[in-house]
Amino acid sequence: MTTRPPGSAIRKRLVGLVVLGVVVLAASTPSGLRFLAHWGVRGAEALRPGVESDKPHDPALYGQREVADIVGLMDHVGVERAHLVGYSHGSRLSQHALDRFPERFITATLGGYGSRPDGSGPMESLSRDRAADSLRAGSLGPIIRALTPPPASPSRRTVAVANGVISARNDMLALAAAFQAEPPPLPPVRNARITVPTLMLIGELDDVAGAESLTGMMPDARMHVVPEAGHLGAPGTTDFDETLVGFLRARASGQP
Repeated sequence: MTTRPPGSAIRKRLVGLVVLGVVVLAASTPSGLRFLAHWGVRGAEALRPGVESDKPHDPALYGQREVADIVGLMDHVGVERAHLVGYSHGSRLSQHALDRFPERFITATLGGYGSRPDGSGPMESLSRDRAADSLRAGSLGPIIRALTPPPASPSRRTVAVANGVISARNDMLALAAAFQAEPPPLPPVRNARITVPTLMLIGELDDVAGAESLTGMMPDARMHVVPEAGHLGAPGTTDFDETLVGFLRARASGQP
């Protein structure tokens, strides 16, 4: 009898182990595992609600359930500690995993993510219900507008192209459920208790606010800005990849 890992309705795939240990990719894109393979790193991929999964539409199966599933995957494959890498929504989940299960992680990388103490950032201010309703209607409009640096505003064509690309590969109802159930940013006092070595990776043109602020809240965090990159364009750039892998290798060898 085969036992499915916890949360496998969302998606979990064990790829392997290496000298660095296990790297868990939270809410990763398909390029995540290809990126790791390119650098000779193998890891585990988890939590992609809209792609290659059962695509549940119930918000109760997301949020803090996803956070627990990160550790559930590790338990399922017998891994006590891992490097945690998240991007965007995956970074929010990773932040909560660091808060709830700090003893399980060697390092963390939070990409495309930030958090202001007063919750005034564009993504923090965005109504989850409004964004979820828009996703159910097939549009990422409110999310794209929140991620576009002012004074620019995305054109209708930009939104239409993004809708086409995302909906072609994702179940929009599953994405809506995941977005609606996304846990809120941690308050400063809880961020201050996270001592896991953390790398913040943010694109220079990314309008996700609060990366510098969040870095300052966490005792062992540092930030790297990817030049001339936006929220969607930073992952996969040479600077992003080399910085992430350099951080993992340095920590694996005991360097600060």
